Amino acid sequence: MGSFDTIKTINKVNRELGLSKKYLINVLIRNGRKMPHGDIISDDDYFFLINTLKEESVALKARKIAERYRDSFMFYFRSYNYYIITDYQKAIKVIEKESLLEESEELFKRFNSAFSEWERICRIPYFYFFNYYPKRRYKTNNLSMISLKARKLIYQFMDGSYDSFAPLFIEKLQATFAKEDIKKMCLVCNPASTNYNNRKRFKDFSNRVSFELGIEDSYEHIVVEKDEIPLYLGGSGEEAQLKIDKDFFHNKYIILFDILITKFSSLVKVINMLEECGAVIICMMSVGRTVPYGSESQSLIHPWTKTN
Repeated sequence: MGSFDTIKTINKVNRELGLSKKYLINVLIRNGRKMPHGDIISDDDYFFLINTLKEESVALKARKIAERYRDSFMFYFRSYNYYIITDYQKAIKVIEKESLLEESEELFKRFNSAFSEWERICRIPYFYFFNYYPKRRYKTNNLSMISLKARKLIYQFMDGSYDSFAPLFIEKLQATFAKEDIKKMCLVCNPASTNYNNRKRFKDFSNRVSFELGIEDSYEHIVVEKDEIPLYLGGSGEEAQLKIDKDFFHNKYIILFDILITKFSSLVKVINMLEECGAVIICMMSVGRTVPYGSESQSLIHPWTKTN
């Protein structure tokens, strides 16, 4: 490409992207291209510049959107860092959701305010009602009456009796969210490892809570398709296989619930499945959270009762 053609090329890039020759040359060098000889920029380098700079401009636009709608962005794109969006495909996803982010901004500001005192796990607000002390590790005579009642309540729920807990759960949600915001949500119970246990523990509970709060009940839309069979029962130890209704969960605001949390890895699979459907996990909640052994934590305050 001759000098005259190079000048035309630079002018063309300037018209398309509004950038100086010095900046263009810096982009080439920064991306491992050779320093142009004099004024000569090859056809190959020209097309490389066009593509690179367009991608950079897309990333810049995405960062501006993320900054403008920061609250809703942090909910829809938890794994993104709004001020270093450089990946082109991620930037495109942000730009495609600009109108949704704008519509959701005030809603998520209210959510952030509601969760100001909640713990965050993987950036998701988390609340549990009671500390759980396993029998095999904590002797009964070392625990308070509240802790013992909490343990019993958890056992009852796992056995299919949720009546003692459901009113607490409903009350907590009503105290946390405005009435009009609750109605935008969808309750998802983290499926048990077998279809039988999942139905026993969550079907009626999900139906009751959803009905009383006027929210969507997702029980029929995420099901255990294949049970987990533990090694000691002759199984392979493979996790239960779940089937999810992707269309149902698209753009849903999710309250993710489980009876007992020991390791949050048990929720990761469901979180990933829901987010792949385009759902947004607003918060996670559980009846209990297992207290680590040997932490001298029998005096821990239960989040719901404010007593140990």
